[in-house]
Amino acid sequence: MEGMTMVGTSRWFWLLSALGLTTLGITVIHLQHVTPTSKIFYIAPSRIYPNRTRLLISTYLRSGSTLTGAIIESSDDVFYVFEPLFMIYERWRHSKLPLRFFNRKSESFKSNINYEKMAINTLEGIWNCSFENVDLDTLTQFHMQESDTTKQYHKCLNTNPGVNGIVSCLPHLKELCQSKRINSQKVVRLPLRLLTPLMKKYPDLKIIHLVRDPRASIISQYVKLKYFPWNQLQKYTETFCARVHEDLQSTAKIARQYPGRIKLVRYETMAEHPLEITDQLYQFVDAKITKEVHKYVYDRTLSGKKDTNCVTCLIKSNASVAANKWRTSIGFRAAQTIDAKCGKVYILLGYKPVKTVLDLKNLTLSLKISDIKFAGMTV
Repeated sequence: MEGMTMVGTSRWFWLLSALGLTTLGITVIHLQHVTPTSKIFYIAPSRIYPNRTRLLISTYLRSGSTLTGAIIESSDDVFYVFEPLFMIYERWRHSKLPLRFFNRKSESFKSNINYEKMAINTLEGIWNCSFENVDLDTLTQFHMQESDTTKQYHKCLNTNPGVNGIVSCLPHLKELCQSKRINSQKVVRLPLRLLTPLMKKYPDLKIIHLVRDPRASIISQYVKLKYFPWNQLQKYTETFCARVHEDLQSTAKIARQYPGRIKLVRYETMAEHPLEITDQLYQFVDAKITKEVHKYVYDRTLSGKKDTNCVTCLIKSNASVAANKWRTSIGFRAAQTIDAKCGKVYILLGYKPVKTVLDLKNLTLSLKISDIKFAGMTV
């Protein structure tokens, strides 16, 4: 410790500041038992996988992203992080408490732009396997248990709690990240317009923009999450569909500027044709389709088996019904309220408004147009 440089001392200062204030609630007393961060996180650059692909699955709450991410992650080529922006968004939206880091000063939320900057920095830190640049709350959020590639890291944190645990557990996560050819993240809280500059910065970046019938997403957000007050359905719907419409404009712009690097997917189409869409997604990210991948997707979407441990599973005989189950729980007036605010999105994505209760409740009547074209893509 006597030979520590000023840079190292500075790093320790901010590390200790974080330790005393973070929600982890643990302070490192014996510095001699902890390795300086420059050594903790160093892995030789030669171990980074050549010709990597950065991938972002961008979507919305309750829109089928868990299933989509699981399909992508079933490839051995993929390193996958589930909702890395969750804690940043919660801090910004609710507490406004600053984010704390290993190697720099804490950062506070002063504006929407500040949140967007932090979100992009987090995505870049994960894409580049630079976890030392990611805030402490994100590194310890419970979503780390949702991905096969981060699950062991989460278990390691449970066994080794506190910041010392992060220090002990991160090297393996970093090494695993660097060993995979495709680095994928799933986000539900990021405007797609922020990705346009990154497409230029990272020529290997690709985006899957996943959409779903707004009625399905909105009613599921309320029923499953109570994400908004029911008496504010009209206001929330207006905001939600305005965001989807803006994202679609961004998708069209990216498709024009960077052809072949963004793919629009409708959840309903994937639910009805999971193996076909899986093949398309794997071709898009240049991942190898294997028998194991097809079996994984088949077991979760087409096997007809009910897996109580699988929240993303569908049932073979009712694949289209599963994608339209929301129609049995939403009221006609609520559906019409959403229709009235989401017309522009419906036109672009091929969804049909309901005119009668029969239109809504008869599941043999489709509420989407098949094989609609958007920005040169068939969705």
